[in-house]
Amino acid sequence: MKNINIKGLFFLLVLLVSSCVTQKSKSDEPGKLNQFYHNMNAEFNGYFNADVIMTESYAALNNQYQDNYNNILPVYEYTKAEDPKVVAQELDRAIEKVSIVVSLHRQSDWVDDCYLLLGQAQYLKQDYESAEETFEYMMEEFNPEAMAKNKAKAFAKKKDVRAQKQKEAKKAADDARKEREEIREDSKKASARNRKEKEKERKAYNKAVKKAKKKGKAAPKRPSSKKSDANDATEAAKKANEEVLTDEQKKEKKEAAEKEKKEKEAKPVDENGMFQKDPAYQSAQLWLARTYIERDKFDQASVILSKLDNDPNTYKEVRAEMAPVQAYYHTIQKDYDRAIPHLEKAVELVKNKVEKARYSYILAQIYQRNKQTEKAFANFNKAMKYSNDYEMEFSALLSMAQNSYQTGKTAPDQAIRTLEKMLKDAKNIDFKDQIYYALAGIALNTNQRPEAIDYLKQSLANSSKNTAQRAESYLKLATLYFEEDDYVNAKNYYDSTYQVLATTDDRYNEVTRYKDNLEGIAQNIEIITLQDSLLAISTMTTKEKKK
Repeated sequence: MKNINIKGLFFLLVLLVSSCVTQKSKSDEPGKLNQFYHNMNAEFNGYFNADVIMTESYAALNNQYQDNYNNILPVYEYTKAEDPKVVAQELDRAIEKVSIVVSLHRQSDWVDDCYLLLGQAQYLKQDYESAEETFEYMMEEFNPEAMAKNKAKAFAKKKDVRAQKQKEAKKAADDARKEREEIREDSKKASARNRKEKEKERKAYNKAVKKAKKKGKAAPKRPSSKKSDANDATEAAKKANEEVLTDEQKKEKKEAAEKEKKEKEAKPVDENGMFQKDPAYQSAQLWLARTYIERDKFDQASVILSKLDNDPNTYKEVRAEMAPVQAYYHTIQKDYDRAIPHLEKAVELVKNKVEKARYSYILAQIYQRNKQTEKAFANFNKAMKYSNDYEMEFSALLSMAQNSYQTGKTAPDQAIRTLEKMLKDAKNIDFKDQIYYALAGIALNTNQRPEAIDYLKQSLANSSKNTAQRAESYLKLATLYFEEDDYVNAKNYYDSTYQVLATTDDRYNEVTRYKDNLEGIAQNIEIITLQDSLLAISTMTTKEKKK
């Protein structure tokens, strides 16, 4: 994507559009081509390149996080990324590009989109305070009501200027009409004078002819008539009449142009249709709600989400994006039951199959947690249908096997046979750690703790790339040893858990506390154990010591 010749694309499109522009009537305003220029540069240079960077940054942060299918998945993977600094430099480049667009092409239709992208970049950097400021600025600057008022004021101002011009044009037309009437009047007078002179000349000529006949002389030559003044007057009148006709045509043409302009100004998008797009204002509202959630401002986020939800003018695309945000709002507060209707709506409205699969899986996990077996099965099946990721498909099958056992539909022996069969499947060679972990769960439910500990150790022995699963196995072993008052082993496994558990995990602080508190206890126990061993050895005979 980075190798695209943006300038070449721009000039090619300008050439194409310029050919269309030349075919338009001469009444088109020069400002339209100027607006087209700013829109082209804003969209296909700065905004386009920044958007590519943002897409790559989302992917990088998603890849940084590894899903832990033993817990309810987060709605958005990238919010759980441990090190957003990895993409910080690229996001700064995106911010720079949209800032240039705002600076150089302020009058373009893409300024609000650039501010939206700026806030999103700050959000991905986890600079939530700056993101909040950006989105709140958008709420003021691009509020449709405020923009409508400003547009109305500008239109009224233009209307006043137009009225003044029309008044001046009317006065000029009246003056020209008076002048033409004077010309026509002068023409009539000239014609009358010309007729009198001609009549006078005719009478004089006739009189001269009669006089010549009486004297027996030849008739005198007829004098040339003075047509110049009459011709000039006739031509002036003709020109005046032509000017009257031209002005009327101009007036009709002008009125038609004014009507066309008003119709265009009433349209919400550009007349040529090349820049039709929904305003970014509603999307900015949604991102502001998300930012409030990250800053624990849940009441403010709730107000925005309710307003968008109840607004009949909310775009369909925004509603599709809003459903997972509403689910995120509830899951982040552990209010899983209230997230259910929003996740169901998200599965229905969202078009991306990967996202559909994720929301279906989260729904299934919540239903499984609530012991609603049928609904859990249905949504695990949906997740497998939409997903193109075998890990999610495998996890869904594994969860369904566990669900069947936990709800009493399947006996423990049958569940174990199903899991052992999955162990033998070559496709599951990278997922043995999860299968052993599931077997440990069944062993614990049947009060077989030693077997459960053995399964957990096998899970760790077969762990490959799944750091999240390794953390779960370490933590389960640490908990089991702690419950048995084996503080040395508990401390060691809490140490291991601390090393691999994501810092964004809700249990991270608790694991840290156990690790730190057990350190002194485990050390003292080891000292006591060592001293007891040494004392016991000291009381032995030489033969016993050698043995």
